[in-house]
Amino acid sequence: MPVWLTLLLLTVSAILWLSGSGNRDDVIGLLERMLSVAALMVVVLVGRRVPLEIAGVLLAFWLPRARTGMTPPPIPHRDDVLIPF
Repeated sequence: MPVWLTLLLLTVSAILWLSGSGNRDDVIGLLERMLSVAALMVVVLVGRRVPLEIAGVLLAFWLPRARTGMTPPPIPHRDDVLIPF
């Protein structure tokens, strides 16, 4: 990996971490921190692709699942010709 790309990723990682720390929205702040850690992992583990892939898979398993009951209730049937969107 070229030196300029390493420095760019480290800079982006630091900016994302600081932005995530100062963000009022917890979800966006967490996402920015996760992206920061991912950029840092690319810099640290660039020569070893297997640990990076394992970390990505573990991160995917660690993320919470969407609940099945989160869909809005269906609109009651009416005898009109309008289709609800």
